[in-house]
Amino acid sequence: MDLGLDRLLSLEDAGIMGLGLAGATDDVLRANRKRLATLESAIVQCERVRQRVDHAQLVYVRAFLKTGAWRMHGMRTAADWVAWRLGLEGRTARERVRVAEALEGLPKTDAAFAAGEINYTKARAVSRVANRDDEGHWLERASLTSADRFERECRETPGPLGPEEGPRRWLGSV
Repeated sequence: MDLGLDRLLSLEDAGIMGLGLAGATDDVLRANRKRLATLESAIVQCERVRQRVDHAQLVYVRAFLKTGAWRMHGMRTAADWVAWRLGLEGRTARERVRVAEALEGLPKTDAAFAAGEINYTKARAVSRVANRDDEGHWLERASLTSADRFERECRETPGPLGPEEGPRRWLGSV
């Protein structure tokens, strides 16, 4: 699985090391615009790689869950295994398991996440409200706003399981 790690520039390759621009004046920053644009691009590229890695992890978690192998470790639930093996808090682990399973039924969201077009936060929010028929609408909304604002919008929307399920899902009970 190519996650794009080989395409990341080293700081030396980007010509960033030793710039010494902490607290620089606007004139100095303008004079170094090209190098700073390269640095900015590298930061964004790192995030795209992180998004693909996050997606890959959920794909692997989903495959592992299907095997039921987490029971071999004496775990009560798959989320308990995820919490143990990944060092996550229980609520976070339950949410990862929920998102991993939900993405299987949301192919457009799964593909956008795999491509690094949306991050985990937006994929998680889409998985709370979308169904196969309307996920395109939610992905379009996600592309137009920040993750924080998109999560708030989704939080205020009844999910695909009905309004009575929405608040419970947001509290982490799965």
